Amino acid sequence: NKRNGHLFQDRFKSKIVKTDRYLLTLSAYIHNNPLKIKGYEKCPEKYKYSSLKVYLGLEKD
Repeated sequence: NKRNGHLFQDRFKSKIVKTDRYLLTLSAYIHNNPLKIKGYEKCPEKYKYSSLKVYLGLEKD
């Protein structure tokens, strides 16, 4: 396989989430990732592959 990137090269890493605070931190990190993508800087909830719309009540699960 000649593909690059973490998905194709390394095993995933896991970490136990022990506190609600850490869970919220991870959720914010994940849902803010689209802010780094051109076109989503001001509206991360429009990112197709995110569940942020559900959490914001803009869409049903």
